[in-house]
Amino acid sequence: MERSISLIMPAYNEEEAIEFTVRSVKEKLKQHGFDYEILIFDDASNDQTGEIAEKLSAEDPKIKIFHNSINMNLGYNFL
Repeated sequence: MERSISLIMPAYNEEEAIEFTVRSVKEKLKQHGFDYEILIFDDASNDQTGEIAEKLSAEDPKIKIFHNSINMNLGYNFL
């Protein structure tokens, strides 16, 4: 039986860290034999977080990006 996981990654103004974080998480999931999807929620960032996340999503169909039109804070993205 293949193991799978959905990872929710809320992000607000994370342009400095999001690419490294996503790539690191993907590598660990692959190393441990997980099929995965990564759901990135850009919480109305006012930096390049959304654009970087879009680039990552374009490279890997297992990465989905969602953009909140206004900042909803952390808990909203888990509902």
